[in-house]
Amino acid sequence: MLFENGQPELTGDFRAVADPVIISALSDGNGQFVLATVGFTYTTQVGVSGGTLKTVRTTALTVVPEGGAWKITGYDVGVIREGAQVEVPSATAAQ
Repeated sequence: MLFENGQPELTGDFRAVADPVIISALSDGNGQFVLATVGFTYTTQVGVSGGTLKTVRTTALTVVPEGGAWKITGYDVGVIREGAQVEVPSATAAQ
């Protein structure tokens, strides 16, 4: 499970949008699915002090059939934040 710690307090509207889920599957020589990837993107725009904070999460799951159900065997989650109250680390010069 993923948690959001240290995010600014909500002071305005909350808007969420989820793109369609894309599933790509691989089958064996008998036509049985043996592996699938599930991809989706979830975007939020949150009113915070100083404006709007936009967060975009892109998620890819790798799943395999096991015991009559699909089990997650791997995942990759990318997060991009932009807008109000986003802290950008400063660059340091190489010595």
